[in-house]
Amino acid sequence: MKDVLVLIIVIITVCGGCSTGDRRSSQPSLSVIPQPVHLIMLKDSFSLTDKTIISIDTNPDTRNAAGWLQASLHRYTGFMNEIGPAKTVVPSIHLLINEQTDERIGDEGYNMVVHADKIVIKANKYAGLFFRISVNHLRNI
Repeated sequence: MKDVLVLIIVIITVCGGCSTGDRRSSQPSLSVIPQPVHLIMLKDSFSLTDKTIISIDTNPDTRNAAGWLQASLHRYTGFMNEIGPAKTVVPSIHLLINEQTDERIGDEGYNMVVHADKIVIKANKYAGLFFRISVNHLRNI
């Protein structure tokens, strides 16, 4: 179980999002299947704990994705992370469905930004959220 938690933390650490400033690493390099359309590596990392909140918007698909993520995290870490409404709570994993479709990512894509205190994952559809949070996808990184 400890190995799985370390794997999740490593995966989340290397999966950076978009940002400006000098926090970028010198050379983005990440073995991800499928390859991302765009990747910027940051030096931030996120540590999952039993206090991490899974934050969702009002779209029913985010509740479904959050339930799946909660069950997966519980199975692999023993944590029963709370699911709550989207608000500024840290540490947290925010799951959001875009209000306006982002044509660049399609139905199965997602945008993810990792900060030291939160992860924000946005998708156009449930499929995008599911592909990002699925354990099998995380193992491919």
